[in-house]
Amino acid sequence: MPDRRVPADPAGRPASVDLWVIPLTGATPAADVLSPTERERAARFRFDRDRARYVAAHGAMRCILGDALGRPPASLAFEVGPLGKPALADHPALHFNLSHSRDLAVLAVTTHGPVGVDVEAALPIPDSVAVAEANFSPAERAALRRLPEAERVAGFHRLWTRKEAYLKAIGTGLSHALDRFTVTSDAAAARVVEIDGDAAAGARWAVAPLVLPSPFVGAVAIRAEGIVLRPQIWPA
Repeated sequence: MPDRRVPADPAGRPASVDLWVIPLTGATPAADVLSPTERERAARFRFDRDRARYVAAHGAMRCILGDALGRPPASLAFEVGPLGKPALADHPALHFNLSHSRDLAVLAVTTHGPVGVDVEAALPIPDSVAVAEANFSPAERAALRRLPEAERVAGFHRLWTRKEAYLKAIGTGLSHALDRFTVTSDAAAARVVEIDGDAAAGARWAVAPLVLPSPFVGAVAIRAEGIVLRPQIWPA
């Protein structure tokens, strides 16, 4: 596999992000590269299917990051931020974020700065309108209501993944109120519209939708002028 190391992007330039798509169905378990803590967590899964998906996703993540650093995957040490976001203990300049849904995982890797990625299976959610009304910003709720009914499932998931990607990038996850910022719902133009009513703050963030196999949708977010995604399939 080629060396994935890249120099940090200068300020004011688009962020270059390696985007690894990791199929988990039929993936070869990589338990030998996991840490004791990861193995203990894997063992706690009730169902074999979920255990295998966790091992495959986290094993692939270690292999990808290890390759980027020229290090054995099992040697990587992770630390967890105050709100649970993992980082490389000895290599803080290499930022990453992992998301998985059902039998697909996505890993974003960059040297630009903290990055967030989210992937979801875009399946019907019976209470999606109620979830949106309870959690999304007024502008997002209005945008969702304007969509034809046949498009609302896709619109909901576009909103959700873009919001999750932003929250994962800033490291708060869902502890941050979802209605404190607004993202776009349309398929073509992904962006953060405003943060706490500040459009300039929103403009400092770049969001990109992901091209994924059906039924999955996803997004990546990073503080930058734009995003240049370098999609790849694991294993290469």
